Amino acid sequence: MLKTRKRRLPHLDSEAFRTALIDWYESNRRELPWRRTNDPYRIWISEIMLQQTQVKTVIPYFERFVQEFPNLAALRRASEPEVLSLWQGLGYYRRAKNLLVAAKIAKSVPQSYSELLELPGIGRYTAAAIASIAFGERRAAVDGNVERVISRLCCIDASASKLKRNCESVSQGAMGDANPGDWNQALMELGATVCRPFEPQCDKCPVAKFCKANQTATQSKYPIAKPTAKPKKLVHACVCPVHKGKVGLCKIASGQWWAGMWEFPRTEVDTTETPMTAAERLGFADLQGLLIVKHSVTQYSITLHSFVARAKKQKRELSWFSQDAIAELPMPAAQRKVADALKHAVIST
Repeated sequence: MLKTRKRRLPHLDSEAFRTALIDWYESNRRELPWRRTNDPYRIWISEIMLQQTQVKTVIPYFERFVQEFPNLAALRRASEPEVLSLWQGLGYYRRAKNLLVAAKIAKSVPQSYSELLELPGIGRYTAAAIASIAFGERRAAVDGNVERVISRLCCIDASASKLKRNCESVSQGAMGDANPGDWNQALMELGATVCRPFEPQCDKCPVAKFCKANQTATQSKYPIAKPTAKPKKLVHACVCPVHKGKVGLCKIASGQWWAGMWEFPRTEVDTTETPMTAAERLGFADLQGLLIVKHSVTQYSITLHSFVARAKKQKRELSWFSQDAIAELPMPAAQRKVADALKHAVIST
């Protein structure tokens, strides 16, 4: 029986590649607030916020967050509404909830990859990033930017989890004696600023001569996209009940999207009804259309229709707030847009 040869991972000319990359990073890296500190806590906060979120979006949230909660002890004393309020608009709120749970579990920021993995909300990439940047542990951290860089450098014909494993192996092997934190951040920086998804700036790339995709003009092929399902479309309707200057909201129950945050009474619109009739099921009459908001949650594309209702009395199942008080409550981004529209609508009437 013939044995099949196991395909070897591509090899980088490690020393020359490493020197070119690190020299470029030292001269071209962006000045980011979490790069101006060696505090493991702040590095931890930044890495959680950077999950699936662009750097320019994270910066103001990071600065406000560490000003309010400057250390782990301060975060441990915080309540979930306080944390969610500061996180509002950043999205992926489970990150904030897991961060708070982890803060209450940990007496200090764990100092190793394996210990970090034990905390909720921390996976392989985040654990490797924190461990390498804060503690110098020799762990390759592979996010989407790094996947793109290495898949193009080596023309890796894989996607999804297999691509990530291959990229981790290549990066770990090429790291050599480089500072692990600088190495990982250099690859991330290259992917974020030069080796971009579309129109990569190969003429400005410090490691272009090592790149097989550049040599074969196949940059657009890599990384190979994993099959993605079309987003499922949903239609929701919500009602903003107003009574004597107060607005009724409900707290989102555990187990639902945005649990622990506040929203206007909301329901899913069935295919057999209109947004108006669905909103009427919530128990309000004389509805006036307010705003339509489109947003996404995981694999769902949601259209939210909002309405205003002049309530005859304050329903006991709702909590009633002034417009100023609502501004301080943690709300999902789509609901916040509705709240802003409501404020202007109520003022103008």
